[in-house]
Amino acid sequence: MRHDLDRINDGLASRIDEVVSRLFCNAVRDGGVWALGDLADRPGRSLKIWRTGTKQGEWWDFAAGKGGRPLSLWIEAHNGGAGDAGEGIRSAARFLGLDGEETAEEKARRQAHAKREAEKRAAEDVADKKRKRGSAQALYLKAQPIAGTLADDYLRGRGIDLRSLGRQPGALRFHPECKCPDTGYARPAMLAAASDGEGFLTVHRTFLYRRPNGAVVKADSDLVPADFRMVDAKKLFGPMNGGIVSIWRGDSDKALREMPAGEWIVLTEGIEDALSVTIAAPEMRVGCVVALPFLGKAFLPKQVGGVLWHRHRGDGPEAVAALTKQYRALEARGVPVKEIWAPDGEKDFNAWIMKQAAAG
Repeated sequence: MRHDLDRINDGLASRIDEVVSRLFCNAVRDGGVWALGDLADRPGRSLKIWRTGTKQGEWWDFAAGKGGRPLSLWIEAHNGGAGDAGEGIRSAARFLGLDGEETAEEKARRQAHAKREAEKRAAEDVADKKRKRGSAQALYLKAQPIAGTLADDYLRGRGIDLRSLGRQPGALRFHPECKCPDTGYARPAMLAAASDGEGFLTVHRTFLYRRPNGAVVKADSDLVPADFRMVDAKKLFGPMNGGIVSIWRGDSDKALREMPAGEWIVLTEGIEDALSVTIAAPEMRVGCVVALPFLGKAFLPKQVGGVLWHRHRGDGPEAVAALTKQYRALEARGVPVKEIWAPDGEKDFNAWIMKQAAAG
């Protein structure tokens, strides 16, 4: 029997909570998504499955750099991934009760219903994004300038002394009591504001901990007490897709949207790397995408000359493949990409900055 794959995908998407509960024991609800470690059902948060909105039923494994529609999730995860795609499709059809033939009337009714649901989800998605943008901006505006705070001490511990720049990057702030989504407790955090073509987008949080010896580290370090430690100290407050943390304007001193035609921007994955590049080359425009999967969709004005991506030394084959995919996505948009590397054979610019600081 030949199955309608769109119909199966729509059916699985509409029952995604039931699907996830059936396939995974370790998945946890995290707002509008399910989160787990990977398709092998390990605990964690690298794999996200959207529960609502226009992406309902879709999934993405940030560690593996792959994803798809709900049927592909079913095929990959059903029975531990055993069996071929055909059997996975048949089992999904059985789960949905779609073994029988669909009449023309049923098909028309299903398509009309799917259209109404899609329009409803689209409207809900727009409203949800607007709400999240507002909440993220409110959190950021309640925070304080970074100078003299725990976040400033943390950065100095990473060899990053912002006083050398003459002014603080406007995208960074510090919040002494930011709610942690993992524990529900208020924790100190460095905040980084991300924006896109529509303006303020979201906030990236780096939760911090001051050790008894005075050193400040991220709250997922082994140097942090177990009752304070997090699985990952870095958290996004809302959707980041397309956002950039604009760290430094460089010599042009123009906002990202107003950058001179042909100007290149240095992009990094981490906040610390972006600040390290800024200290090493303050004449350059520098930004951060906070996670590699966001690079290909990063907001860039049409007049941008290109992207200088800060590569880390020692990337394995999977990381190189994921990076190549992001380069191709940028180049398909007409944005050329070149790579920059830390000097002296160091892994990254932050390692190089720390070496310079240690040498005095």
